Amino acid sequence: MDTTSKWDHEEDERMQTWIQEKHMLNIDKWKDMSVRLKKLKADEAELRRDICAELVDGIEMKKGIATYKGNVEGFDITAKQALGYSLDIAALGVIWDSLSDLEIACIKMEPKIVIGNYKKLPEDSLLHEAVISKMAMPTLLAEAPKNG
Repeated sequence: MDTTSKWDHEEDERMQTWIQEKHMLNIDKWKDMSVRLKKLKADEAELRRDICAELVDGIEMKKGIATYKGNVEGFDITAKQALGYSLDIAALGVIWDSLSDLEIACIKMEPKIVIGNYKKLPEDSLLHEAVISKMAMPTLLAEAPKNG
């Protein structure tokens, strides 16, 4: 009987169990932090909206921005409420040919890489010289096991 082989297998199982338990502790910790952070960010955004709404209430917007500057309990406070602008792409497509040069100058066309097509390019593609790649923020998803 080869006891070394049995020991190695048992030791490997213990090590795998320890690693899994350690990872589960870290994953549980991450899940908890992620939920708390999401809630904290939502609460902060709501509170910021409320504070700014109170401070800029009654202030006339100039060029789409209402600004409050003042001192609150010894702190110099600046609160701004701005209008957000975006384009309705479908509507833009309908009116595009009728826009003046001045109107077209208000629209920024930003080149974006189409990843699916880019990944199909040959290794000697000239486009590779203009593409900058860097590590993206990793994603982590934790889902409860599905029963069944």
